[in-house]
Amino acid sequence: MSNENQTITIDGIEHSVADLSDGQKAIVVSINEADREIEHCKHLIAICQTARQAYINDLGNQLNKDVGEEED
Repeated sequence: MSNENQTITIDGIEHSVADLSDGQKAIVVSINEADREIEHCKHLIAICQTARQAYINDLGNQLNKDVGEEED
């Protein structure tokens, strides 16, 4: 990806990445990597929440089945 047209807004001021120093560009890269990792973690959390709810549903179904068998 080219930095030519990329901008970053800090404290309401838009900065062209192409105009940043090498050290500042490295920080921008780190920010982008952190953003990607955050999105990845959000995805993993969503998967875990879905699995957790499936386990709860399964347990509820089994408990309800057990209660139904006790009433027979």
